[in-house]
Amino acid sequence: MSQTVTLGLRERKKLQTQQNISEASLRLFIERGYDGTTVEEISESANISPRTFFRYFPTKEDVLFAGQELEDRLAIALLNKGGRGENLPAALKRMLRSMPVPKTPDRGLQQRIQLILSTPALLARAGRVLALSIDRLSSVAAHSKSEQRQARMLLSAYVGAYLSALISDVVSCRAINLARTANEALEVVVFGSST
Repeated sequence: MSQTVTLGLRERKKLQTQQNISEASLRLFIERGYDGTTVEEISESANISPRTFFRYFPTKEDVLFAGQELEDRLAIALLNKGGRGENLPAALKRMLRSMPVPKTPDRGLQQRIQLILSTPALLARAGRVLALSIDRLSSVAAHSKSEQRQARMLLSAYVGAYLSALISDVVSCRAINLARTANEALEVVVFGSST
C-alpha cells in the first residue's frame, strides 16, 4: 500500500525531534541498560531539555512504544475501507495484509525487542500496549458483542503468532524481517468463522 502524505515544516520538525529522541534513547538503553538511563541523559544526548522530552513522551517507557498509536489509527482506517457485507474474518485478514511493513531487516527493531524481552517493566508495558491495540481494533471491526469477542480472539491469535516468531528470531539471532514474519503469522492463523 502506498500512501502519500504531505507534511508541513512544523510537522516534519516534530517528527524529526521525536525520531532523534527515540534514537538517542535506544542507543543509551543499549549502552547503559534501561534502568541505568535517565531522562536527563536522553535529553542531553538528543540536544533537548527534559521538558521537551516530556512534551513528546509522557514516560521513559513510551519512547519504545511511540509508533503503536499511529499503527492503530492506520489499521482502523484500513478496516473502515471494507465493503458492505464483508465478514469479520475477511475484514481482519484484509486489514492485516494491507498494513505496511519494512521489506528489509531492521537492526534497531531487533535491539528494541531484545531490550523489551530483558526488562520486566518494558515487557509488562508491551503487554498493556498490545492489549489496548487489540481492544481498539476489535471494537472498530465488530458490529455486535459476539463479533467483538470473535475479533478479539482472531487478533490475539495473530498477535501471538507474530510475536512468537519475532521472539524466536531474536533468541536465535536470526535477522528480523517484518514482512516475512507477518506473512508467516497470517499463514498459521486460520481466519475462519466460528459462527
